[in-house]
Amino acid sequence: MTYPTIDTLPDLSPNKMAGAAPLKFESIYDNNSAPRWDVGAQFHSASAGFVADVFHFSGVEGGTYDIHSFNAREATMLKLYDQFGNAVATGRDPATTSFGQDALTHFVAPYSGTYYIGTGWIEIMVEPFNNVSIYGNLGAAAPTTNERNGGAGDNIYSATDRSDIYDGGAGYDTVYYTGDRADYNIVEHDGVLTVTSRHIHAGTDQLRGFELIKFDDASIDLPYAALAQALYVGYFGRAADVGGLASFQAQLAAMGAPSSLNALGAMYGSDARVRTLIDSFGASSESQALYTGDNQAFVKAIYRNVLNRDADQAGLDFWSHAIDAGSLTRANASLSIMAGAKSNGSPQGLADATLVDAKISVASNFTYALESTGVGATYAGAGAAGIARGLLGSVNPASDVNDVQTAINQAIVRLSLLPRSPFAHAGDAPQAQPDLPPIVLAGIDASHGPGAWAA
Repeated sequence: MTYPTIDTLPDLSPNKMAGAAPLKFESIYDNNSAPRWDVGAQFHSASAGFVADVFHFSGVEGGTYDIHSFNAREATMLKLYDQFGNAVATGRDPATTSFGQDALTHFVAPYSGTYYIGTGWIEIMVEPFNNVSIYGNLGAAAPTTNERNGGAGDNIYSATDRSDIYDGGAGYDTVYYTGDRADYNIVEHDGVLTVTSRHIHAGTDQLRGFELIKFDDASIDLPYAALAQALYVGYFGRAADVGGLASFQAQLAAMGAPSSLNALGAMYGSDARVRTLIDSFGASSESQALYTGDNQAFVKAIYRNVLNRDADQAGLDFWSHAIDAGSLTRANASLSIMAGAKSNGSPQGLADATLVDAKISVASNFTYALESTGVGATYAGAGAAGIARGLLGSVNPASDVNDVQTAINQAIVRLSLLPRSPFAHAGDAPQAQPDLPPIVLAGIDASHGPGAWAA
């Protein structure tokens, strides 16, 4: 029994599960509706006082279910949980539907057994009205989850209205989604992307090994998006803004750049386009505002903010002397240190690489969430950059990216409360905010020593 869960939502508590009210199905014999429902169950109440907001029902594997909820007050999103309390599906965003109503349609049960419905009802009215109804079509018995392994070839998939678990394999793999980019939530964790619709239940998809996601209005080139995010984290110590990430992703793709940090660093010395792109970080006015100290202070900042520790003396001497001598620019040094951390096999190096990966994942999910919710414009100015740096500063090697998702959502809410002053991207390069106070940046550790990193 394999099916995806929505790990970014909290589990249903044992107390809620124990107190859930039953929904008992009755057969529907005279049904001329389309689709034709075999069973139905309903609860309604107009009584003041406490009303249960969690229900349970017995589902049949392969059966298709529609769930509708109404509350006299604005409800939070309807959620469906499995027998263990894991969230497996959500309804429409109440903000996009009629007041107090929510619905989860075309849910296909992945197993036979108990499911829980969390209605999220709010009960503060003298004469409340609550209703939840569920209808099931038990004759469909269609596959509940599409599972495919792409192998070594190039594969193209179209997402279905069921839950998809796809492993693209070794080729260049693409998945198409109907609708705009902002219609979907995307969360990355440990190399797996979880994609869910924000408006209708179209399954919960898990994608591994894909290179391209295409929507009706936009595309995400996943390797370049991750690489561009790493550059922002490594040099500016913050997640990329939506426009900046899209711009750098497009520039890397246009020049056919490699998608790994090590290969990009090796290409720096031989390709003027790569050199110009990387050095644009160090040449930006944002960099001038962030780094007012000497090169030793710059290297210390990289260690402290991304690795959560001070630089060892050997690393500090090597990197700062290389920048002083002109054999490395600051931007290339930042890239080189990050690449070294990703390939360092020592115990400290492995811990550093784990931390780096976690911070890049959190940064990616931050930018994904900005884009999904359509509030990218709120991520602008010194205060916003500080919030993003604080978020990354809370990450440690043991952090579970799914657990950090709540902090990401809270950070985005805080952005809306700040005064606006935009990030400026002259020539699509990250630029400064004159009001940004000097602050040490985030970077990554590496094994030290001469090699392919010289400019």
